[in-house]
Amino acid sequence: MQLMIKSIILLLLFGSMQVEAREGFPEIKLERGEKRFKPLKAYKMDDFHFAHPLVYMDVAEYDVSKNMKLMNEGKYRYIMKIGQVPSGTNSQKNFILLSNALLKSYYFWKETRPLIGDHIFTTLRFVEQGDNRFKAVELLQDIKELLGKIDTPAELHLWIYASERVGYQPYSYKKSGKLYRVRFRTVPNTLGCVYEEWFYYYNSNGNRVKNRRLKHFTIQNCEEIMI
Repeated sequence: MQLMIKSIILLLLFGSMQVEAREGFPEIKLERGEKRFKPLKAYKMDDFHFAHPLVYMDVAEYDVSKNMKLMNEGKYRYIMKIGQVPSGTNSQKNFILLSNALLKSYYFWKETRPLIGDHIFTTLRFVEQGDNRFKAVELLQDIKELLGKIDTPAELHLWIYASERVGYQPYSYKKSGKLYRVRFRTVPNTLGCVYEEWFYYYNSNGNRVKNRRLKHFTIQNCEEIMI
């Protein structure tokens, strides 16, 4: 009951601030050759050139207590799913087993929520061709080895989602010579009142080689919420 009350309070705070911030967001005009990213859930298997053949992959979030225990067992928020689960594979059972195996304080893909005292874990599972077993990445490098060269927009988007902790939203991309130029902007539901846009440049290894700030200003008629 206490957890439910805390969650409702946070949703109300974030929802209120989201309306205020969006009113001051500028319209972005894309340059020639620049394209908006699709939502991660809209990509298909053909959008990826994996280093070795996969038949299925998914990315999902789940809640973990401050004592590193899986909460709401079986409640997963899917960010993306591609391919088909092999017949005869118990996806739910395997997901719970893999989720528990990743419950380590040093796991790389987690977000800590200090107000509530728990964490949001993210996992990437996959099934290789010719194998009915689910596997999960344990290190960021595992994702890089799975993707190989970053040579499609889908791979770039997934790599950014997993590797960047910049606090901005990847909005669009453009191929610039041998690099991908990605436009980031302030996330619409931010609690702050400052808006920023950046260009980040990535090579085919997923390395960010340079960046440039485009915009930085305070959103008008916005009152910053302090928690």
